[in-house]
Amino acid sequence: MKVKIGIAGAGAIAQVAHIPAVLSCEEAEIYALCDVDEARLYKLQEKYKVKIYTDFEDMVKDEELDAVIIATPNYLHYPMCIAALEYGKYVLCEKPLGINTEEVERLVEFSKKHGDKLVPCFNNRLRPDVITLRKYVKGGEIGRVYYAKTGWLRKIGPETPSWRQRKSEAGGGVLLNLGIHLLDHTLWILEKKPVSVCASLHLSGEVEDAGVCMIRFEDDSFMTLEAGWTLLFEKDFTYFNLYGERGSALLSPLKIEQVYKDEVREITPRKPERNPFKVSCEEQIKRFVEFVQGKKKPPFTPEDALALSRIIDAAYLSSREKREVEL
Repeated sequence: MKVKIGIAGAGAIAQVAHIPAVLSCEEAEIYALCDVDEARLYKLQEKYKVKIYTDFEDMVKDEELDAVIIATPNYLHYPMCIAALEYGKYVLCEKPLGINTEEVERLVEFSKKHGDKLVPCFNNRLRPDVITLRKYVKGGEIGRVYYAKTGWLRKIGPETPSWRQRKSEAGGGVLLNLGIHLLDHTLWILEKKPVSVCASLHLSGEVEDAGVCMIRFEDDSFMTLEAGWTLLFEKDFTYFNLYGERGSALLSPLKIEQVYKDEVREITPRKPERNPFKVSCEEQIKRFVEFVQGKKKPPFTPEDALALSRIIDAAYLSSREKREVEL
């Protein structure tokens, strides 16, 4: 029997990532979609021949439903996770799990009491290039990494009202909505323990639209993270660079260089042919479905999400109080 999945939120991330990923999985099917936009739902129903709901609780009450994917605005993640878990459903939820650390802590405990069925979306860890880079770092190919820097910068566009600009619905601005994705795979690649955060954020209305964070690790190495979504650029771009004592590496595209006998040589493996993001979304669904079927352990845990939330909250505190915050 295929795992029957309901998707809450039929916006861009659902249509670009989650729906195609479920369709690619032989062991799963899209059973239902839920959204407040009825016109959008009817179009998707016609395309995919699925059940549709405008009320999330009505969807998770359905006894035929096995699992849900939550791809809604941030403020709905916590209550939707709670409701789905109460009805015994497995849950795959987009980042962040909650709008602050307090919500995520409550979710961690609630999940434990209801069968440990909650899985956060950390698909970037499943990108082929990220997996390869982590392998090279763990293997010591570029030596001890002493500095990592990463950023996600979006050009300014036509202003349209959005839940992302309202703190009560978003929890935070560009750091929580974009920066958290970069932070996750950086920490996963490095496998270092963060000990402090120093951040400076630029507020635009209720939330930040640009910011820079420096995170110091237990071994005195450090990373910087910058994010912005109202900047004057020709186009959006992201970057990720690692600097080690024997070499360096970057993503998008993957490139690894090593110092060998006083010469710099490139040791980048053959590049993957498929889009890394698409591959990661498909692999995430596959592993989630295997978890629902009882075949494998969950690919990620709520505790992973809690660690990120604590760092993000520390960054907000650091910016407000203009000081370094210990973790």
